[in-house]
Amino acid sequence: MSVEKQEGKKTSVRVHNLYIFLEESGECLFSYKFGSVEVDPLLVTGFLQAINSFAGELMPEKGGYLKSIDRGSFKIVIERGRMVVGALIADEETEEIRAKLKKIVALFERMYERELKNWGCILDVSVFRRFILHVMMEFPGQPINPRFVPKLLSDPVAVVRRLPVPGDVKMKFIRIMDLVNGKKSVEDIANIASMPLNDIVTLMLLGVKEGVIEFPHAKVEEWDVLVRVPGITPVLIKSMYGDVGMSIISRCDGTKSVREIAHLERIPISIVKFVLGLALRYGYVTLTSGRKEGEQNEQCKRH
Repeated sequence: MSVEKQEGKKTSVRVHNLYIFLEESGECLFSYKFGSVEVDPLLVTGFLQAINSFAGELMPEKGGYLKSIDRGSFKIVIERGRMVVGALIADEETEEIRAKLKKIVALFERMYERELKNWGCILDVSVFRRFILHVMMEFPGQPINPRFVPKLLSDPVAVVRRLPVPGDVKMKFIRIMDLVNGKKSVEDIANIASMPLNDIVTLMLLGVKEGVIEFPHAKVEEWDVLVRVPGITPVLIKSMYGDVGMSIISRCDGTKSVREIAHLERIPISIVKFVLGLALRYGYVTLTSGRKEGEQNEQCKRH
């Protein structure tokens, strides 16, 4: 999984593993694997706790708190809270990576304050499993636009048993995956299910991670107004639709609706919507605030 950073041009920083452990004992409470690298969380958190203890004895005047460990090919970014410590393994340390880790640690302590204060009476890390949903929102494997249209790749029922989430989340996952038909957008599914959009996005991220769904295209309405993203060549559109596709993309200047573009190009609107749906999915264009549907209909009547 990668996190984009902004330094003139967009590049990506890969993140590999997240660990949250008790500062005093080093006991691992929560871990999450972003990629395919499997590391025993008990070994990692035990090592980090030992390193921090050693640093405390070596440099007591500085509080014995290491903020990062540089291993050359990867960095271990460390953020300490009041009761727990968060450690994130990434290709490199950036301000954004540290800010996200700090937010995660603070949220974990806020959500599970009672459990942490009474940990000696609980000793069951399963109470923290729901936190995976918050981690996925903070570190999405891929940004999900509400207009993206999910498509099933495998049977969600066959996958749900291995999901590392509580039972009620598994039930919601099955319910939402049942609504996926390759036609409804994420936004449509949220409206049908009467659930917050962020909750639907989280479940979709879970589906992507488990190989249950993918997003081959996005949904575009005829009254939508789009603008082309500068500096990106729409290679996919050019290879699939040639000069016609490129001409459609060139019309996306933030002032014309999809319906107006179809009229100017003298192409059926269904084709224009599909081409721009692909362009939106792959980041060649973005939606602007545009005009509302009613306003767009009134202008079309005048034409």
